[in-house]
Amino acid sequence: MNENIRPVYGHIAYGLQPLGSWANIADQMGMVNKCLVVDTENRENLFKVGKIFQKVFGDTVEVLHTSAMLVEVMPKGINKLKGLKKLCQKLDIPLSKVMTFGDYDNDVEMLSAAGLGVAVSNASTRAKEASDLIIGSVEEQGPARFLAELLDRLPA
Repeated sequence: MNENIRPVYGHIAYGLQPLGSWANIADQMGMVNKCLVVDTENRENLFKVGKIFQKVFGDTVEVLHTSAMLVEVMPKGINKLKGLKKLCQKLDIPLSKVMTFGDYDNDVEMLSAAGLGVAVSNASTRAKEASDLIIGSVEEQGPARFLAELLDRLPA
């Protein structure tokens, strides 16, 4: 949570929200499109939780570690590339003409499929490997600086 994110997510209660057993939420699982688990203290907990989700839901879910503090659990086959393809289709833009920015493993498919995949310098190894270009970090305003420089090069 930082000042850029707080206006969007600032209303979310901090701390753990007890759910009890899986049975307490089983009837609601069909409505869930993503489960996000955050642990800012112990990354090892995220790997344990990810393994639990994978064991319980098997091959019906994707378990992704999307930062050093997050693990996401989503229905199998749902990812950023799938959403990007739908948007491209709706706007009639070829994927080869799209530039994407990413920083973690949940961006890999999107970065590798786009016409230009751009990773920030503090991206995960997999995100960097999937990218065509690596720029400055988010903290260094890498994407904004990159776009500003690109726009400055366009003919007037």
